[in-house]
Order: sequence, then structure tokens, then C-alpha cells
Amino acid sequence: MQDSKDKGKKFERFVRAFFRQVPGFEIKDNDSINIGWTDLDVVILNKNEHLKNLLGTIVVVQCKNYSEPVSWKEIAESLIQALVYKENNGGSVLATTSYLSERAKKAVDLMMGKCGKINFLAIDKEDWEQYFSSDIDEITFLENLVLNFPRKRYLKER
Repeated sequence: MQDSKDKGKKFERFVRAFFRQVPGFEIKDNDSINIGWTDLDVVILNKNEHLKNLLGTIVVVQCKNYSEPVSWKEIAESLIQALVYKENNGGSVLATTSYLSERAKKAVDLMMGKCGKINFLAIDKEDWEQYFSSDIDEITFLENLVLNFPRKRYLKER
């Protein structure tokens, strides 16, 4: 039986492998980078001209291999990372094998509504299932997610 740390590392390896498939993405190969208050599971230098405007030039990824929904605390951490990297035209992604809790969705709504344009994206179980059940390429997959996130799923119509 695998412990949760082993499962988490497997998911991180999968996420790294996925992002390596994106043309123009350079993945930093070190294990998680601890920056004091959190760790960065995957760091991407984005040289893909099309995706730079959508995700930023530096993209940090938090990987959450959870069976329970992702809480607002994990979302807040990822959104803070997006804000930190915003000045360097960067952004953050939260990749999970689960879903976002209702409070997490409200945190996304609040933060993205109050902070202006920040490059933040959550990729959840439903998104991964859609990717694997289609013939869509990685760039189109990411582009569709960014263009529909979070407006399609979370933000209230204003």
C-alpha cells in the first residue's frame, strides 16, 4: 500500500511529464522548491509565445493528489503565488486529482474579482478526464482552460 507522500510524488511526476509535452515549456527538474512558507512542486519557464499572455513567463505549479476536495487554504496559497509572480509576468497553477470545495471556488471568485488580472488556473479531476478522453493537444487544452477559467465555473454573473 502506498502512503500519501508516494502518491503525491507520482502525481508530481505526471504533472511534470504533462507540461514537458507543451512546446516552449522548460521544466526545472529539481524536486519541490521550498520557499519558506510553501513549496513549488513544478517550475516552468514559459517560452511559448501563445501561452505567455495566458499563463505568464514563469509558472509555478502546486500538485494536490487528494481524494477529498481541495480546500480554500490550498487555493489561497496558489493565488498568493500568482500574486507574488505577477510582477515578473508569472502565474500559478493548482493541479489536482480531486475537485475544488465550494469554499475554494468562493476564494477563487473573491481573489480574482478583487486582484485584477492574475495568471491563475486550477486543473481538476474533471479537466484531466476531459483531456484524456479527447484527442486535444496540450496547448489547446491549456488555452481552453485558461479562457474559460474561472468565469465558466465559478464567477457569478455580474
